Amino acid sequence: MADTRKTPVFDFNTGEFKVDAGRVVTARGSEAVKEIIQKAQLTPRGSYIIYASEVPYLNHKYGSDAQDIATRRDISEELRINELKRAVREAIIYDPWVTEVYSVDVYRTGGENLAADYVVRTIYDVDLEVKGVALNG
Repeated sequence: MADTRKTPVFDFNTGEFKVDAGRVVTARGSEAVKEIIQKAQLTPRGSYIIYASEVPYLNHKYGSDAQDIATRRDISEELRINELKRAVREAIIYDPWVTEVYSVDVYRTGGENLAADYVVRTIYDVDLEVKGVALNG
């Protein structure tokens, strides 16, 4: 049976879903997983009621805590980096299309700016290299 899973493609520059001939453009396979990764990393965890669940352990698992962690002033740099690695992984590991997140590297890109590189293994047995994800806006 063919995999029929798909996800809408979001234009992060305009803040709208991409549309072609009046229909929302969708992605499948590893291209869909790329969309899911980007959406999850850019969505602050718990910000939108749509991600709430009546099942407590599933409540607000979607999204990332990275921005909150990156801007905390009450933790050491070492703890901040470790917590950001955890946040990067947790933002996407719950997605059913993701089987593993590994080789997470968090680094400064200048001044206060933090970014991450990592690898995501998908249900399609494809490893996606993700580079330069901004962690603090």
